[in-house]
Amino acid sequence: MRTSVTTAAPQLAAAGPGIAVCPVSAVGDGFPGAVRPFSPRWIRQLVAVTAGEPDPLVARFIGNLRSHGVRVPRGVRTQLAAGGAPTGAPGPSS
Repeated sequence: MRTSVTTAAPQLAAAGPGIAVCPVSAVGDGFPGAVRPFSPRWIRQLVAVTAGEPDPLVARFIGNLRSHGVRVPRGVRTQLAAGGAPTGAPGPSS
């Protein structure tokens, strides 16, 4: 299934119809599913696209992205660092 709403993909996967490949920014706090990283790790470049020279507010937003990146919820960071399922959740069977 394809969705044009990026945040819907992980929610559908958590509900059980399958898996989702999506940016980590599409997974919010309290996500009920398991988040697993790819191995080898996928690296994506984040870019900001503006019309001409950005106004001061847009320039400030871009500067904030450059210095702080995209926010990833703590629970998701923990799962990615552990390489798998959240604490108490069943891991993949092998």
